Amino acid sequence: MLSLATGISDILRQRSMPVKHERDRVQLENVILSSFRTVEAVVGEPGKEHRFRAILMSRGLDFNELVGFPGTRRKRLGDAIYALQSLRDATSAHGVRRRSHPVSWLEAMQAQHLAESVFHTALWQECCRVGRLGGGDEELRYLLRLMYPFRKSDDWTERSFETLGNLSPIQASRQPGGLKMLENLPMGL
Repeated sequence: MLSLATGISDILRQRSMPVKHERDRVQLENVILSSFRTVEAVVGEPGKEHRFRAILMSRGLDFNELVGFPGTRRKRLGDAIYALQSLRDATSAHGVRRRSHPVSWLEAMQAQHLAESVFHTALWQECCRVGRLGGGDEELRYLLRLMYPFRKSDDWTERSFETLGNLSPIQASRQPGGLKMLENLPMGL
């Protein structure tokens, strides 16, 4: 396998970097399968486009959002998921639908990036929808400071804000839609 330090930039520079060992080929195919399973767990098996668009929208995802690494040709999110599904089908059918060339390092990296993006976006949307019901003030203070490290004031998590309905960020984060409201707080607090 490539080292992390040089691997990512090498892959982006040499997009058709060959897989040299059978072990690497199998590992890259497993990356594709795992990435698709992650996407599938969030949005299900992609089907007809109009139905799939509705499912994506219900999860807070936009079919037309452009995804991909800077410097690469970006695809619409929905098209990237369909492409990952095709790649999964080509690698999981016990060699029956095997491609003429093995999965590339770039394809595996893009699959992981897509899965991570879908998962985190859906997770964020769900957290915004239901609020953070569990956890004490100290835990929420810690998490909010990690999420918003650019806030200058140490007490911003405890102060009440009119834009939050006179709630503190800690109180607002427990409310449905509260995390989304925190995005509207002034930057220079």
